[in-house]
Amino acid sequence: MRHRRIPEGFIILVGVLLLFTLACSREEKFIGTYKSVPGTPPEFADFSLELKEGGEGLRRIHGKDHPFRWVVRGHRIRIHTEAGGTIIAHAWGDRLLVRLPGPLFLYLKKIN
Repeated sequence: MRHRRIPEGFIILVGVLLLFTLACSREEKFIGTYKSVPGTPPEFADFSLELKEGGEGLRRIHGKDHPFRWVVRGHRIRIHTEAGGTIIAHAWGDRLLVRLPGPLFLYLKKIN
């Protein structure tokens, strides 16, 4: 009986599709709006993040919207701002711990 050889290109394509599927399903669990929790410093009391499909997002503070791009790396969300900065958010269930520039940390809870 003769064995068929699977083309290398096919194996690579299957691998890429598998990684894409896993990455998408991981991203989907973070999609939603997160608001600052009670006890947040007053200057960030109205802070929120909206994580949308396709890596798009909005950061809202003091009534202004600031668009950004985001990607998931393990349990971290990397938020890439339009100004070129990166904000790191650590995800635990329906909560995010956001590390802002300097010594500031914010706790956010998913509201939808």
